[in-house]
This record gives sequence, structure tokens and C-alpha cells, in this order.
Amino acid sequence: MRPAAALLALALAPAACSHLDAAQPLAITPGQAFTLAVGGTAVLARPAVRLGFDSVVSDSRCPQGEQCIVAGEAVVRMWSQAGELPRQWHALHLGSARTAPRIQGLALTLTALAPP
Repeated sequence: MRPAAALLALALAPAACSHLDAAQPLAITPGQAFTLAVGGTAVLARPAVRLGFDSVVSDSRCPQGEQCIVAGEAVVRMWSQAGELPRQWHALHLGSARTAPRIQGLALTLTALAPP
């Protein structure tokens, strides 16, 4: 039986934020939630993995302050790179752990996406 994968929880900010430096990689650890802006990267020391937030692919969520019949969904495009291997591309769906990619035994889950 395979052990359960550790979780990387991720909150994303599609617009540039003053407190998020997209040029400087963010050091993270498994089990730690972290936030990235578009173009931002995060680095895990063990296992050696880099993660990057490329873009918001789709966002059909209800606008802030509005009431909608359907909540909608959001999908973002991320990449991961283990060591010196080529980048792998992933589509993350907001709030959906079942589609979470596995990266070096870790599950990457999108937990929040700031409004555009």
C-alpha cells in the first residue's frame, strides 16, 4: 500500500501584488500553504522541485458582490520541474483535490484564486 501523498495547498493571485515578488522564488515546505502571483515561482528543497504559476486558463466564478445560480469554476495553468528534468504542465481546478497533480509524491491543490 502506497503512503498518502503530502499536500501542497496553493492560493493564487492573478494580478501583480506588491507583497508577492514574482522575480524571487518562494521557499516552501510540504504541508505549507503558499501564495503566488502570475509569473511567480516556488521552490521545495526536498524533494528538489520548482513550481510556477503561468496563467488563469478560465474563470467562470460569480463576480464578487453578485448572486449567481451557479458558482462557476476556475482553472489555472501551473508548471513543475523536478531537479534538472523538463518542465511538466498542469491544469489545476479550484477546490478539486481529485484532479490534483502528483509531483514527486506530493499533491498540489489549488485552494484559492483572488478575483481578477
